[in-house]
Amino acid sequence: MKINKVIELPLSDSAYSNPVVRLNNIHIGKGKIVRRTPLHIVNPANGQSTIRYAMGNGGTVKGLTKDAIAVDYDATVELGISFKDESVELEVKPASMVQSFVWLMNSPDVNVRLNTRLALIGFVLGVIGFFASFF
Repeated sequence: MKINKVIELPLSDSAYSNPVVRLNNIHIGKGKIVRRTPLHIVNPANGQSTIRYAMGNGGTVKGLTKDAIAVDYDATVELGISFKDESVELEVKPASMVQSFVWLMNSPDVNVRLNTRLALIGFVLGVIGFFASFF
């Protein structure tokens, strides 16, 4: 999906522990993007990207058209854009499992980053233990 406008999320939606992107409700629902789906947002102009969780607009964001998204300040920094930009060209698509995992491993939220890394260590040790049981 192509996006041409970026709107600032309200402060109540902006947090490290709640990295969301608000889309017009035309994009959310069955057969479309499911709520809480990780979305990979790319700025083709500079190659920068970020991942945010998809949410609809419950009326909290004014001016959210079908060609616009609402993101937090940190997402604009990661994408190399500004809320003051009149028009931007962004590509939004569902994130792959690998993209989501890499993003979680490097999350700015320490709790998320630590839990993901501990899960990876547990998985690796479990695989090693499984194969060691055959010898």
